[in-house]
Amino acid sequence: MQERLAIRKESDASAPQYKMRIEKDVDVPMRDGANLKADVFRPDADGQFPVLINMGIYQKDKLWIPPPDLEEKPNPHMNWETVNPEWWVPRGYCCVRVDERGSGKSPGQSVLYSPQEAIDFYDAIEWAGHQPWSNGRVATIGISFFARTQWWVANLKPPSLTCIVPWEGAAASHAGHASASSTSLAAGGGGGLSFVTPPLEQDTEITGPLAAQLWVSSTTEDMDLFLTLRNIDPDGNDVLEIGQQGQPVPVAKGWLRVSHRELDPELSRPYRPYHKHLQRQWLKPNEIVEVQVEIWPTSMVFKKGHRIRLDIQPRDGIGSAPYTHYHADYNVGENTIHSGGDKDSFLLVPIIPPP
Repeated sequence: MQERLAIRKESDASAPQYKMRIEKDVDVPMRDGANLKADVFRPDADGQFPVLINMGIYQKDKLWIPPPDLEEKPNPHMNWETVNPEWWVPRGYCCVRVDERGSGKSPGQSVLYSPQEAIDFYDAIEWAGHQPWSNGRVATIGISFFARTQWWVANLKPPSLTCIVPWEGAAASHAGHASASSTSLAAGGGGGLSFVTPPLEQDTEITGPLAAQLWVSSTTEDMDLFLTLRNIDPDGNDVLEIGQQGQPVPVAKGWLRVSHRELDPELSRPYRPYHKHLQRQWLKPNEIVEVQVEIWPTSMVFKKGHRIRLDIQPRDGIGSAPYTHYHADYNVGENTIHSGGDKDSFLLVPIIPPP
């Protein structure tokens, strides 16, 4: 018996019909008077359309370039773990991306995993549901962080929320220190400083949290510090592991924007500085300040003859992809790392003694 197999073509309902209109940095009012910033991608036509909305901390203006083996190809409007406007808008949907309070271009203080996030998302959904280009039916959609926020806001039952599409929302010692030397770096150069130990005389295990104490200054009002700890073999090559996205990763990383250097003395430990993030402490030109930089915990054995290397840079270093950062406009000028005398910059490393 032979069966007739029908090849189903894309229906007229899902075929592209519209060109795209883009509105950048639109104000989205919150109930407390704050305004969050959003980008709106919508059909360039009269009428009202359903809305797909995301609100998150990953910066709406940050371009995401998908890996080459992804069926969906790159375009100038793709953003991390959110919908692709170039597919949805031509098919009659509005796509709204909102920078969460205190992230991207939205002012205010970011309080992650708090009721404020859900309240703000509620207000953004209701704003989208009452725009002249909206038909009043709003859906949330997104991956990972963008999935969790959907669950939280759905508990508040915003009237305009028609459905949610969350995906992978929850799948997804003894210490010593090595001294650093003093030098400066041009913040505007993809460069930085590297400090390397002599070849290790024996196998050395590093397990636990790390931290760096640095004395820094800048010719600008702020300064970004990106720290990368690396394991260098006798031939000068990195010893890398494989990260969760399949990319090679170094030993450990740490980040700090110097204006956020204020510590919480009760929660901080020498091996784990805890930053308040309650106010910006702006730099004065060439003012020298002390900063404590948290470096994420790690565990690795550095073999005899290998070297421990610390990179200090004004931007992302080796092994950052796919979690790269959006660099601020002030990241230019000359930044300086100080050491010696009363300016003792060092790296705190948890060394596990051999058996």
